[in-house]
Amino acid sequence: MTGDHTRRNPLVLTGATVAAMVLALHAADPPDFKPDGTFTGSSLKGWQIVGDADWKAQDGQLVGRSTSEAGGWLVMNKPLQDLQFYANVRCEAKCRPGVLLRAERTGDGGLKGIYVSFADGDFVSYRLTLTARGQETTRERIGNPLTGNAASAAANAALKTGEWNPIRINLWENTVRPVPGAGGPLPEASPSYGSIALFVGGGSTVTFKDVAWKDVNRVVLAKEEVSSRFTSHQISTMYYGWSAAAADINRDGTLDIVSGPFYYLGPSYSERRLYRVGRVYNPATEYAPDMVNFAYDFTGDGWPDILASDWDRPKGTRPIDLYVNPGGAGRRWDHTTILPAPNTESVLMRDIDGDGVPEMVFGTAEGYAWAKPDPSNPTAPWPVRIVSGPNDPRNVHGMGGVGDLNGDGRADIVTNRGWYEQPATIAGTQPWPFHAFDFATATTEMGVYDVNGDRLTDVVTSLSVHNWGLAWFEQQKGADGSITFVRHDIAGDHSTKNAGDVVFSEAHAARFVDMTGDKIPDFIVGKRYWSHLENYNGPDPYGPAVIYIYRTVRNAKAPGGAEFVPELVHNRSGVGSAFEVMDLNKDGRPDIAVATAYGTHVFLSKSVPSSPPSSR
Repeated sequence: MTGDHTRRNPLVLTGATVAAMVLALHAADPPDFKPDGTFTGSSLKGWQIVGDADWKAQDGQLVGRSTSEAGGWLVMNKPLQDLQFYANVRCEAKCRPGVLLRAERTGDGGLKGIYVSFADGDFVSYRLTLTARGQETTRERIGNPLTGNAASAAANAALKTGEWNPIRINLWENTVRPVPGAGGPLPEASPSYGSIALFVGGGSTVTFKDVAWKDVNRVVLAKEEVSSRFTSHQISTMYYGWSAAAADINRDGTLDIVSGPFYYLGPSYSERRLYRVGRVYNPATEYAPDMVNFAYDFTGDGWPDILASDWDRPKGTRPIDLYVNPGGAGRRWDHTTILPAPNTESVLMRDIDGDGVPEMVFGTAEGYAWAKPDPSNPTAPWPVRIVSGPNDPRNVHGMGGVGDLNGDGRADIVTNRGWYEQPATIAGTQPWPFHAFDFATATTEMGVYDVNGDRLTDVVTSLSVHNWGLAWFEQQKGADGSITFVRHDIAGDHSTKNAGDVVFSEAHAARFVDMTGDKIPDFIVGKRYWSHLENYNGPDPYGPAVIYIYRTVRNAKAPGGAEFVPELVHNRSGVGSAFEVMDLNKDGRPDIAVATAYGTHVFLSKSVPSSPPSSR
């Protein structure tokens, strides 16, 4: 495999070699993507050795041993431009592995490319140039120089010797992002199209396994699917916001949909009215201002008003404005700022104080808080009541959940890092007692209800709104009344076992409503498509924009006594940052309204048999 002919002609690659490459479906997919190709064989056909290293293939593993300090390369004959790469790397002793991407041939027969180093103390990226013998001639650091904690982390980073270390690289347009390690924007005139090459140096030995890659210039759009239990209505094809709400805005007895600068008149939603100035946005490059829309009679005059976030203003001054219904007059509505600067992307409207009227629950620079209008002056700024302490952990993505977690009859507030116990009186300014628990990295609305029927309140949530994972946390109460939780995963990533074989990223919004009539809330959740605009700053940005209902099914044989059974509602809309689930057409069945990069959609429930579909 490493004979003289191979070494004398390091870059002579033929069509026959390409045909012999091992490209197969991966038995265990990488976490973040479904691969286009993987290495699974025991032959180096389709690969070429360059430089001072011996390479062999065995049982899907690629083993390299450098024969000099300079080391050598194993070059794959498949050029790629924008890609995702994954592998597990193991060093038997201190070693210097790396991956070269977009490896282009130079005029003298050498290579130039984007190199990601995983060597101890050198977890950074470079623009690299090599001779035809694989010897390095130039190296230029990619990205800004590291400082502070980032520099210290890169200098002290090391692969765990004798263990498998997962590595991931996203290379998209002009940016490289490795995990672990540091990348950044590529220098001008960087290589743009070429092969993947594995590296071993320093006289060491390294093994790569689970090698997989995906060509992200290739996007396959899934065939549109709609649940047989719903009728789909796309009431707007344009992107105006990431939130939808419902109320009888014109008081004709039919619920209307509020999203962005419009309300859409039910029951057909074919007529829309402008209640404020607004415009369409480009979801690839712009964030629409409406992360939040709520509709309710906040002024008490009998006409539903609208709350809307104003994300057009500079960061740090993103207020929520109250738009006052003019009593059916055909004009734009008067508005006033009632919350000056919430710093959570999404907020909740829930009854905190038990008066039957929803309050706003949100985060500020001072901490988690709730607010309600003064009935005598509802258009004045709403008094803000902080519930958290000054040093409590914060989550800027979403608020969390509201529900009686400890069974004392009062609504508690749950966040990704724990829960706040509502005290007997909330008239004062003291923080609520905080009980730390690590529910999630970053979450939006969390379900707070009895999942398994044991009369203890559990928590259901996404694990990271910009990554992967759904789970529920079973409450367990000690003899002394102490509360703790046991985690039960619902879905992870592409490498894990998932309920119904369903997996999607960016679960940035959720609702919890009984969708089947069994008096148990279900988990309605989906993907916020292009959550960080059109790029690869997050996992699987082009994955289908799905909405799922996860039915809460109590099952004594399931872990924790319950399972979540997914049903696909739609795969070309998603859920945005907030959406509505309620009986829009008054037929006794909950419906769904969403606003996303795909426009505004309404999904009306159909009359169905008592047992809904159990999967996709």
